Amino acid sequence: PRTYDFQGTVDLIGHNNPGSGNVLVGFEHQLLSNTGTSVLKNSGTINLKGGNNVIGIIIDTEGGHGQNQTINAGTINITSQNSVGIDYGYYASNAPKTDLTLGNINVDGTNNYGFRMRYYGDKSGGPTYYDSTNITGGGGTIKVGLNGGTKVIGVSIAQGASSGDPLSKITNLNIEVGGKNNIGFYRNPDSKAAGHNATDMTLNSTRLSGLKFHSSAEASVLVRSDKDEVILDRSFTGTDAISGIGEKNSLMQAGGTGTVTYTAASTANITAKEFYGMTAGNFAANAKDKTTGATATNHGKLEIDGDGSVAMAADTGNTINNDGQLKVTGKGATGIYNLGTFTQSGAAPKLEVDGEKSLGLYNKKGTMTLAGTATITGTKGSIGIFSNGGSITSSMGNNLTISSDDTGIGKGDTPGLGVYSAKGANVSIDGAQINVKGGSVGIAAVGKDGATGSTIHAHNSTLTYEGKGYAIYTADGGTIDITSSTVNLA
Repeated sequence: PRTYDFQGTVDLIGHNNPGSGNVLVGFEHQLLSNTGTSVLKNSGTINLKGGNNVIGIIIDTEGGHGQNQTINAGTINITSQNSVGIDYGYYASNAPKTDLTLGNINVDGTNNYGFRMRYYGDKSGGPTYYDSTNITGGGGTIKVGLNGGTKVIGVSIAQGASSGDPLSKITNLNIEVGGKNNIGFYRNPDSKAAGHNATDMTLNSTRLSGLKFHSSAEASVLVRSDKDEVILDRSFTGTDAISGIGEKNSLMQAGGTGTVTYTAASTANITAKEFYGMTAGNFAANAKDKTTGATATNHGKLEIDGDGSVAMAADTGNTINNDGQLKVTGKGATGIYNLGTFTQSGAAPKLEVDGEKSLGLYNKKGTMTLAGTATITGTKGSIGIFSNGGSITSSMGNNLTISSDDTGIGKGDTPGLGVYSAKGANVSIDGAQINVKGGSVGIAAVGKDGATGSTIHAHNSTLTYEGKGYAIYTADGGTIDITSSTVNLA
């Protein structure tokens, strides 16, 4: 093979106009007419040091060629803006025949990518553009935001193999996510219908050699999809358990019309404050900025220990599902936060919530359908179920148990309660077992949505209440039906 091996240090500084399409490229591996092997190797250091629109290494073609190698055996450092460490370009329709080794890439700065596979499906030869490309992490690590990078992405894939799993040509990615508002692996929505392979992308032990958070991670996520599905088949247990990180991080996020799925064989043990296990939607403050159509599904086992943490959350117009096991503990923890649609179904799904001032199920104008088992226990101001509009329908029977104990609650703190239906919500929890000690109310239906009053349907249930408030309370058009139920007053 013919090899060009760069062994020095190069500093690349782009222009200062983020709106410009001009690009500064460090090294271009342009493939044309070779019958042997062309090797572009970086054994040195490539610094994308400043400015905008800088690319460390770009691979493209000018015509027919043999198989080639592009190897990053050194280091690529990114501290510029709107830049890419290693990228694929498009000049001619011939698919690039190259074996790419990603190596070590440090992604910092703002709005940058470590490695990107862009969409070229609508161009001549575009649908099969990546079919002759093989990509490996090569024992290196893509480090995302560890040195102050914000809004940066480790690996971004808009297009991959033309059939089967688009990631079938990718092996041994190793991604570490730190910093603020960053993403480890991203299924990029920047594609059109033409030449687009919408098959699920699966991140398993073949595609991933490592995936973890750095201690500096804050409001960041390991895996996100904004179009089509990404399946994470990886456990985070033992020495791989998630701990010692910042706040507001997530395991998986579904945005746009994307779908994320955690497999049945996977377990994630997480100890972190304000950790959001799986989310769907963007939770934008302004309604006009909200996105709809995203789905997050848990088939596996998520166990989160951290104050203010949430097992699963859905924004308006988005969907979350659980047929696995969810457990969240901690002060102010929430099991399910739902503004869209939540369904718990399957053979033996399970939800456990425990903690001071915890909230089991929160529903705001959304729809919840519950099967399996839910055990919601809390202290000092905890709430079992709160539905602020919308509907909650349980087929769990006596497998839905709620316990709220205000023993030792601080003076002036808001007392706990069992089940609260407000603003015209319809809550059906037949067979539920509810135990409230010292709280303000056992079950309550208060308020209307227009002419529709709030309701609680709790036939064949058991309610035990001890306190100075109300076991059962209705006001402002609310109604409660506890036919054939048992009420114990202590």
